[in-house]
Amino acid sequence: MKLKTYLLISSLLFSLFGVAHILRLVFRWGAAINHHDVPMWISVIAIVVAETLAVFGARLRRTL
Repeated sequence: MKLKTYLLISSLLFSLFGVAHILRLVFRWGAAINHHDVPMWISVIAIVVAETLAVFGARLRRTL
């Protein structure tokens, strides 16, 4: 797989993860890991991290 293709796919996946967390916040969807509820504020951190990685990947792809 070429580097540009990899960066495109990973950027899209990180964007989708970020959108999923945004939807979780908007619709108040619950999440549990091993029978423990995950607080909503975790999604805020996940949005920032996922979207930052998506932007970095897209920018890096453009520079190649």
